[in-house]
Amino acid sequence: MTTYEMLEKHINSKKRDGVFDDLMKDTLKHKLDIFLLFNRISESQYNILMKQME
Repeated sequence: MTTYEMLEKHINSKKRDGVFDDLMKDTLKHKLDIFLLFNRISESQYNILMKQME
């Protein structure tokens, strides 16, 4: 499973469980920035994940 797939699954499960609050969103945004910086996810994947968190 790729980093992108794990992140997508994590976001969906937290949203489904109703525990995806602003603190979790901010924390995950910082992590996504780091994953993008170190080429663990592509820019298009980053944008998809950011939209998914809205």
